[in-house]
Amino acid sequence: MTAAPWAPPEAGLGSSAARKESTAGPAPYADDRSERVGEAPRAVPLRPLTYMEILDHGFTVVRQRPRHAFAAAACVTIPFQLALALILRQTFAGDDFGQLIGMNAAITGVDQLFEGGNFTVIALLTLGPLLASLFASIALGQVVAEAALGRELGVVPMLLGAARRLPVVAIPWLVVHVAIVIGTMLMVIPGLIIAVAFYLMGPVAGVEAPSMGAMFSRPRHLARGKPWRLLAIWSLTALVFGILTPVSAALPWLISQFADPSWLWILRSVLAAVTALFTAAATGAISVVAYLDLRTRLEGLDLELATRALRAGA
Repeated sequence: MTAAPWAPPEAGLGSSAARKESTAGPAPYADDRSERVGEAPRAVPLRPLTYMEILDHGFTVVRQRPRHAFAAAACVTIPFQLALALILRQTFAGDDFGQLIGMNAAITGVDQLFEGGNFTVIALLTLGPLLASLFASIALGQVVAEAALGRELGVVPMLLGAARRLPVVAIPWLVVHVAIVIGTMLMVIPGLIIAVAFYLMGPVAGVEAPSMGAMFSRPRHLARGKPWRLLAIWSLTALVFGILTPVSAALPWLISQFADPSWLWILRSVLAAVTALFTAAATGAISVVAYLDLRTRLEGLDLELATRALRAGA
């Protein structure tokens, strides 16, 4: 298990942890880990990035490390999608797209929409992508941080590290998302403010491995430095991926107009799983790149790592 390579500024470059890390030898990973400086592909440049560069480098992380990205996303996405497929097969066997999104007479009113299987479907459709993106950002945060130090983290150590960090972030993440729901239901704007303030919870957990209490303060501190920039990144990401789910859900419905709909629930489930897998991997990677951009702009991360490399004689 690797220590957090990028401590927050208050930890100090001269701390004992930093000195220990600088002089420590290669860590014995059981998977495909390389410790030779410069060998790991560095998908994310440590410099201030434009909005489109943040999106582009997020996709680059997925493209350069597909095993890491999709393995991290699959840990949460596949169980959610299997449960969703079984429920959709039982509840919406007729493959009626209008019924799934609550637009026909089969589901009328809020009471019917949020009862029984319908509520379970809504919960899975909402929580699944959020949790998958969180886990992917925690996992990929470790990979990108190690790559910036010239090392490559294997898939198995990445997943183990993310699993160990997950309990620390679970309660803060749950509290924050309850607050987002309440804020959105009240006046919309408070929910949006909370969502942007804690957008970087996953990367902070993956890269810095903070305490549970710091999970409430550290992401908010970063967001407060560039709130409008983070809002723009969050909005662009939502815009890009917001169209994928409706398209993947509508395609089987379109096919059902010309073919036997009895088997289309399988196609719908496969398309939904593939879309969710890619979305979780890419959104997780984009949030990590956004985290790097903010730390470089606000805290001089590029200079900090360069100084650490000089002190270590690299």
